[in-house]
Amino acid sequence: MTDTLTPNFGPVRTAERDLIIQALLAGVVPRTGAHLLQVGRDREYEALLHDLDRIAEGGSMVRFLVAAFGAGKTLTLRQMCSLANGRKIVSAAVDLTAERRLAGGDGYARRFYQEVTAKLATRAQPDGGALGGIVERFVADSVDAADRDGTDPDAVIRGRLAPLT
Repeated sequence: MTDTLTPNFGPVRTAERDLIIQALLAGVVPRTGAHLLQVGRDREYEALLHDLDRIAEGGSMVRFLVAAFGAGKTLTLRQMCSLANGRKIVSAAVDLTAERRLAGGDGYARRFYQEVTAKLATRAQPDGGALGGIVERFVADSVDAADRDGTDPDAVIRGRLAPLT
């Protein structure tokens, strides 16, 4: 594994420390510095890092975190999304709720998938909203490939999307 669970982070910058303390005082998980709060979760993180390794090698993975309120689910999700984005893996951290489900009528599943697409994150856009950039890059890469091969860009795009249908 390329990531370590107990790295030497060195001294914490004052600005980062202040943001962490402000977030904790507000009762929310800090946007930065979540790695500084992770304690005693080595086995869980090892499993999640193994998932990231699998994805980096071209595989796929979905993992659901289920635990009581305050158990550290959001902290773990933030840390994993940060590690994923650092590896150029797109991530999305979304809560399942009574109104956002994987399946169901009355628009529940649609709301869930809308939330997933809205929360897609990359290294350049770690807070979500990355779908537009992902699509633009996909199209640009396809056009470049078509130019190199002397083929029609539409055919390249359709070929790359075929496995999704």
